[in-house]
Amino acid sequence: MSEPVVASGRTVEEAIDRALEMLGATDDEVEVQILSEESGLQERGEAKVRVRLRDERTEEDLALAREAVEEPEPTVAAEDLLAQAEAAEDFLDGLLDAMDLDADVSATTTPRAAQVELTGPELGLLIGRRGSTLEALQEVTRAAVQRQLGQRAWINLDIEGYRARRRVLVERRARSSAAKAKKSGRPLALEPMSAYERKIVHDSLADFRGVRTSSEGEGLDRHVVISPT
Repeated sequence: MSEPVVASGRTVEEAIDRALEMLGATDDEVEVQILSEESGLQERGEAKVRVRLRDERTEEDLALAREAVEEPEPTVAAEDLLAQAEAAEDFLDGLLDAMDLDADVSATTTPRAAQVELTGPELGLLIGRRGSTLEALQEVTRAAVQRQLGQRAWINLDIEGYRARRRVLVERRARSSAAKAKKSGRPLALEPMSAYERKIVHDSLADFRGVRTSSEGEGLDRHVVISPT
């Protein structure tokens, strides 16, 4: 089962909404534990909840998640990636200070990209609905690093492990939708997704017999259609 997230708000509903944003999930996909009564926050007009994804994955789903890899990037010199990681860390530190947000920034490198992670309480604001704010923040960070270093930046940004949790969720939905499309004999359109999540769908269904996938639509409405073959 996935690690839970803790969020707070003025009401229980607001706290749950923030937790759902952090998980990239809907309320029917999670288990909620209300912490306000345990911690005494209720007396101060605050609500606090612990929320975790329900783990409904099969062994096949778990195997696919373990084997999944990020979209491959061209090989970049190690010293360039190190410089990009440091520049991204400095940029985000300054941005978080300006926004008066309590968060830690850590950066590492792989052979293909600089991996930057933000951790801290109540970072749902920086994730946004289905990761939309996180995607925008990643692009802003890339642009800032590219401008500073004068070279293309290969940076993957995550917040509190959101992308890993979201990946499992998207893979599970993709395979469930593929089974429905195959059974009904009719194409099934998924919700609009980012390019990163559309690739997850295409990859997770590459070995799913009886269906094919295609991307349709423009801009923010671009989505994956699963069609029976």
